[in-house]
Amino acid sequence: MNVAELAVGRSRVALAVLACVAVTVVAFALRFRGLDHLLPHCVEPDGIYALQPQMIRSQDRDREYATYPLLVGYAVLAWPGSDAPPAADATLTAHLRFASREHFRARCVVAFLSALIAPATWWLARNFVGRGWATFAALLAATSLMHVNFSQQARPHAPVTAALALALCAALRARRTGKTSDWRLASAATMLPIGLLQTGVFALGPLFVAHFLRTGEKRARDHVRLLAPLVCVVVAVLAFYPELRPGSFGVATRTSGSRVVVGSHVFDWHWFDGSGFRVLLDGVWNNDPVLLALAGLGLVFGAVALLRRTASTPLAEVAIAAALFVPYLAVFGAYQWSLDRFATVLIPALAVLAACGARGALSLLFARLPTSPRIAAYTVAIVAALALPCYAANRLVRLRSQPDSLELAARWAGTHLHPRTQRIWLQPGVELPLPSSPEAIESGRAAYRSFTGFWWMKHQETVALARQRVFDVRVLPDLWDRFWDDIELAPEPTLASLGESVVLCAGFQRSGYGFKVGYLRAELERSGRRMWSLNPIPAARHDFTGLGYNNVDFLDDVLHANCVGPAVEVYAIERCE
Repeated sequence: MNVAELAVGRSRVALAVLACVAVTVVAFALRFRGLDHLLPHCVEPDGIYALQPQMIRSQDRDREYATYPLLVGYAVLAWPGSDAPPAADATLTAHLRFASREHFRARCVVAFLSALIAPATWWLARNFVGRGWATFAALLAATSLMHVNFSQQARPHAPVTAALALALCAALRARRTGKTSDWRLASAATMLPIGLLQTGVFALGPLFVAHFLRTGEKRARDHVRLLAPLVCVVVAVLAFYPELRPGSFGVATRTSGSRVVVGSHVFDWHWFDGSGFRVLLDGVWNNDPVLLALAGLGLVFGAVALLRRTASTPLAEVAIAAALFVPYLAVFGAYQWSLDRFATVLIPALAVLAACGARGALSLLFARLPTSPRIAAYTVAIVAALALPCYAANRLVRLRSQPDSLELAARWAGTHLHPRTQRIWLQPGVELPLPSSPEAIESGRAAYRSFTGFWWMKHQETVALARQRVFDVRVLPDLWDRFWDDIELAPEPTLASLGESVVLCAGFQRSGYGFKVGYLRAELERSGRRMWSLNPIPAARHDFTGLGYNNVDFLDDVLHANCVGPAVEVYAIERCE
């Protein structure tokens, strides 16, 4: 190789690295824009990461403390930010921001870790499709609507996706170089996904396969290296799984008949019936149809390449990657109670397959064109493939950076309702970002203490807001209270017991207690007076829903929504019988 060829090669490498950096910047920008959406008045379900730091500091712990490992909880404690409460006469915005701080910090940690999916996917794809197409794969992963969505929530599914991909890349490098230092690094890399979620244990598969497919001389004593990842797992468990520590407050794993209980998670062997495959497939399709379609195409081209394998076919790399994704897909595809968000772990693999599919299809279509027209055709096709993912991801974060439906409801209430004299009733799970009177806070103490949400109410309990117009905002009884049974069985007297007041109903597309709110709303429609309503998604398409944290038809809803948040209706109760 002469000097000119060497210079060209170095420039291509530098250009590819710059492309990877640019895609990583895009991933960070998408995940940090609109990160405070719906805070603090309507937090995501299962947002344990926001509770863990408080439990770590106070030593006041319950079963939710050990639902997820503690890595993010410790990181939230280290995340910069002030814990000094605002002055009582500070603005409402300042108080709302302070009430959101724990949740917002948890989302910052999650978003930071999740954005690493871009360089991880680029690094992974480089082993299979080269640097140029690796950039395409990284862009698909960075703009994945499913991944962006969960990257902005205090939940573990998006960060563990990036962490598993990084651990896989480290295993591939350890196998390729054979260096002891790279093997130690790959072993240590397994600690990150294990510290984020229990499914991080799948990171061990690629490492063991990489060991048995290692290059160079193979000696029996080399198997001692397998102790390194096992030691790292033990360290991660002791550091981040408090229920597994000696003398801990609970037993992590126990069996009862066909059931296995791990922490707060229950598994029954009868639940593994194969129905999860459809859930995972629908989840990706309803969020990232372009990614799934191209990945299907790439699966075909990849299978053909393996059948026609040559000396350059990356068989070992395929086996190592398959050791992560195939067992994961088999387990959660078989699991009856799998959720669509479990498919996030598959996104890096789908992105690599999508790059393989796009490369194969374009090669078949345009291989015979002259150089300049071929480059132009490739460019147009790639831009067209990325148009919908980029637009949808950007639209989601733009909607999340604008006022949500409950903020708009609060603005309406502040303008049209009289403070103190008009009582406002809220269903459990949502709040209005309005100052509440001391009497209202005291009356709802039991209700919001028993619920993992109500961050705004809890803040107002500790800091009195001065110079603010306060409202008599009350919380309806807990969803499992007798009140909700009475709404179904005897709606008129139950509703009348609330007195002359205003009731706010909020609805999401996916809600475990939607039927209970439905009974309340039906009676309000019959005997109350609707004062105001807002459906983030036009009512012609959905009935009393909204754009929440995990809609079923997420892409379609994002493309048609006007704002994020639940559908909101405000009714006046004017008759008391």
